[in-house]
Amino acid sequence: MVDSGAGSPLINSCFLKEHDISATLKRHPVLLRTVDNSLVKSGMVTHDTLVRMTVGEQHAEKFRFDVADIGDDHIILGISWLRKVSGVAKEQSRSLEDN
Repeated sequence: MVDSGAGSPLINSCFLKEHDISATLKRHPVLLRTVDNSLVKSGMVTHDTLVRMTVGEQHAEKFRFDVADIGDDHIILGISWLRKVSGVAKEQSRSLEDN
């Protein structure tokens, strides 16, 4: 899911377990709030992980995700990812597509 209101990219902790992806303890945990400004059940984001993302056929890079219980979604990309990738898409004269 691309959520341009999300401040940072998020990855579901269940997805990490299913795919045997490791996470690292954050030096400074952060509060995670929902769209109505209430805290999520887990409260603090204490871990993050580095995941290799591929955009189109020519661009791949590692991107850091905060780990959180985010419901049914595997990942929420957030505005920082969207800004970064939209620049790449423009450079390559490609569009960002949702499969």
